[in-house]
Amino acid sequence: MLSGRSLLTYTVVSFSVLFFLFSASASAQDEDMTALFEQGKDAFNRGEYDAALQAFQALLAENPSDETVFYFWEEAGHKIFLDMLIREGEFETVARRFIEKARVGRKMKEEDGSRIEALTEQIVSGDHRQRREALLELESNHGEYAVEYLYKELGNQDTEARVNVIAALSRLGEEATLPLVQVLNADDELIVQNAAVVLGRIRDGRAVPALAKLYASDETSEIVKSIAAEAIEKIAGKSADDLDDPSALFGTMAEAYVGGCPATCKPFLKSAVIWTWDGELKKVPAVPGLRSLELAEDACYAALECDAGDTKAVMLLGLVYAAQLAEIHNMEIDEDDEGANFAAESIAKANAILALCGPDRLREAFAMALEKGLFLTAIEVIDVLEEIGAFDRNSLLLAYDSGDKLVKYRAAFAAVQNGIVDDEVVWITGKALRESSIQQVLVVDDNSETRNAMLAGLNANGFFAVGASTGADGLVRAKEFPPKDLVVIRSGLEDLTIDSIIYELDSGPGSETPVLLMAANNEMEGIKGLWEGKVAGFVSDSEVASDAYLAVARDSAGDLNDARQKALALSAKAAETLASLDGSALGSVEEDLIQALDKPDEVKVPVLNALAKIGSRTALEAVAQVFGDTAASSEVRIAAAKALGAIYATGEAAPDGEVMAALQEALAGEDAGLRLAAAEAVGKSVDMESAALKEILLSNRIQ
Repeated sequence: MLSGRSLLTYTVVSFSVLFFLFSASASAQDEDMTALFEQGKDAFNRGEYDAALQAFQALLAENPSDETVFYFWEEAGHKIFLDMLIREGEFETVARRFIEKARVGRKMKEEDGSRIEALTEQIVSGDHRQRREALLELESNHGEYAVEYLYKELGNQDTEARVNVIAALSRLGEEATLPLVQVLNADDELIVQNAAVVLGRIRDGRAVPALAKLYASDETSEIVKSIAAEAIEKIAGKSADDLDDPSALFGTMAEAYVGGCPATCKPFLKSAVIWTWDGELKKVPAVPGLRSLELAEDACYAALECDAGDTKAVMLLGLVYAAQLAEIHNMEIDEDDEGANFAAESIAKANAILALCGPDRLREAFAMALEKGLFLTAIEVIDVLEEIGAFDRNSLLLAYDSGDKLVKYRAAFAAVQNGIVDDEVVWITGKALRESSIQQVLVVDDNSETRNAMLAGLNANGFFAVGASTGADGLVRAKEFPPKDLVVIRSGLEDLTIDSIIYELDSGPGSETPVLLMAANNEMEGIKGLWEGKVAGFVSDSEVASDAYLAVARDSAGDLNDARQKALALSAKAAETLASLDGSALGSVEEDLIQALDKPDEVKVPVLNALAKIGSRTALEAVAQVFGDTAASSEVRIAAAKALGAIYATGEAAPDGEVMAALQEALAGEDAGLRLAAAEAVGKSVDMESAALKEILLSNRIQ
């Protein structure tokens, strides 16, 4: 939870800007939102707290802009929302949503070097009024970019100038944290100690690992150690000597970044850069969508700098790069775009680092990815483990326990390629083969009973469903599976409001994802009143208990085209995997293979190859039908002929007149490959001393 002090730090804006924001809002919707805000404010001031909560929820449901919320935040004089924070429950959740949107409501900060330099000069040497005006402009317009110019003045020999700059940087708040963390690497001791002072005032937990590293270093002077220790105690609430070692602290921060922890990732603090130190403070553009993972990567390397033998840091580095791969593979990149080169280079780099991490650390990264619900990340790790021949049975068992079908399927494929073949692996691969449409559903519900019931029902009825018990976890999982076919959200989550989840989804690659809202029976009327027409539908707890929600889910999940393409790719991989096995292992999935003969060629061909290895009469009718389809591709008919030959070779069956006619027609055709396959099938089906063979040979005599 944000302190009152830090909240107030972010609420400064000029009256003219506020007036512009408000006066520009002249539409009917804006008038409705203003009315709701006034209604909520008045109700709260009268002590009618439930009525106030309903009004503020209705206001958020109207999707007000961040700038509008910022205006409301200012207009309320902060106190109402601070009081709501203290009341906890849904009051706290709604208040935090207002606070986050208000903070984001400030415009994206601008990098204007000449202007920032002029403002810095005013802060260093101007009078009280000039300093105040400069600070307001830096805070409102430039944010973190101001640190690049202000930090050098932390070493100013003029005490008053230093004090002014310390005050200015402190007022920038959490936006200044990451660049100031890099400033701790400066050679100028006065700059370092004053940067530590500012970080202690800001009280952002992201500074603790770097301060701990500074405190633990033998090269740090006693005065700087003392200041770093004081800053740590202010931020962490404990002595620097009671902290974990710096390497472990950096690792914990990396884990939080890769897991999407809001307290670490600060999604409401917009930024487009990563700060570094190279003799001076520098910035590089962050990759859109990857900034948190880039920060996680930096934290892992910082951990290794503190302790080169930190195996957990190596494991986390593997996790981070696998997460980056998952993100890159889900980006929409035009092959002619510059992004295509970036993606190729990033993928090559990530794969190399993953291989360097080694089998043991990768298996640990796989386990952590599953623990955090980062299933696409886990699949990326499986790919590498399979490639280096290190996917083991323990990893397979972890995949089975994950509850995610995609992970199970991918693990089964890897197990086969790494020589782990048992009945369970074959059975799961057979299930993957028969998938016809993978519609992915995310259920965000803090009620474990209804969440588990819905997941069980969805997964039993052709969906791929995963669950999340908090809104924050739900957003992470939504990001892991773009694009979702459907998201179900429980009303009244403790950590995030409905609108915060919906509008966060709208801002990403899943912007077209339909949403169902779930609520207790006695809450449904109120929820519909707020969200009717804004979401795809509603589900009550009683509908979950009776499976009545399944029809709603099917109606809401949208176009199946993308789902079918995913299923097709999955089926093709499953078919290839089964075709690589010995026929003796395939008996349990023969029916799955036969049923898959109605799929496209990329599935049908390996399926026929697998059926050829089984050589069972059970598949004869289906295989003969495929071969007899003269409109089928040559590749498919060749595979079917070989499967027929394998079945005939067992002596349990012989071609009937219709099949034999089709084989003879193929023998007389112009397709050399098909002629050979048909000849093999006939040769395996006809007795060497029979008159039938003589007739066939004579009819195919080369003139």
